[in-house]
Parts: sequence; C-alpha cells; structure tokens
Amino acid sequence: ELTDTCDEQYYYFTFQKGESIKFNFDNKTDESDLADLRIQFLDSSGTYAYADSHGTDAQKAAYAELTSAQGLEANKGTYVIKVSFALGENKSKDQLYDIKVYSGDTYTDYYESLVATEDAATAILSGTYTDKYNPATSLASYLTAQSDEEQTNIMTTLTNIYS
Repeated sequence: ELTDTCDEQYYYFTFQKGESIKFNFDNKTDESDLADLRIQFLDSSGTYAYADSHGTDAQKAAYAELTSAQGLEANKGTYVIKVSFALGENKSKDQLYDIKVYSGDTYTDYYESLVATEDAATAILSGTYTDKYNPATSLASYLTAQSDEEQTNIMTTLTNIYS
C-alpha cells in the first residue's frame, strides 16, 4: 500500500533461473481514487533500472516487454521492484495494489516468497523494528564500509547484515 507518509515500496526477489521474467501489476484502488504509479524493475543495488513505467523510451519499452506474455529476458540474480507515486502525482489517496512476478508457462517448481511492509513508526511501536533491526549495529557497519572506502549504500549494508 502506498500512502502520503509511505510513498514508495521496495520488493526484493531472487530469480533462480535465467530466462524471461513476467510481471503483473494490478492497482486495486477504487476507480475514483486511482493515482498514476511508477513501477521500476531494478538491479540488486536499486540503482540501475532495467525497466521503468515512467523512464526513458528504452526503459518504457522494457517495461512493456516485462508485462507482456513473452516477458523480459533476465539472468539469475537478485532484483528489486520499486513502486512509487509518479512524479507530481497527488499522494493524498492510499493506493492498494497486487504484484505478481513469474517465469515460464509451466509450473514444475514452486518457490515461495513472503513479502510484508510496514512503516517505521508502526514497526517501532509494535516492537518488530528493534527485534530485527539494530540501528547502532547498522550504522557502525555502514560507517566502517564508508571509512574503508568501499562502494556501498545503506540498503546494501542492511541487506548484508540481516540476510
């Protein structure tokens, strides 16, 4: 769900077999409250967009392939899907949506993923934030990587610590 206080969501997944990835996005919000959303299919660092519903012409074409019956050719690896409000879009109406990522047309193998999101305030109040995330450890790890001149970002640091 996208809201005015939580206006972007990230979904990480590991593609286990190099072939085409297919993606389906369905905005479940009432018709009168629909907002234009931006969907990006990114590399594992979240910095390179393979496909983007609001990106360059090439990224839009790749997004069209990703959402087609043929899918977008991809190598095995970890990818990120980012869902956010399009630039300049009104964020006052919450957006509920479903996403599905799949490959192939036969299902001889089944891989289960669990995805859940909550904003930081809710996580802190519920106690799940401190159960799975230690701010001091994360900051220390990130600052150590920076002082050692390693190319990293905070998302990579968090992924490495808690995976």
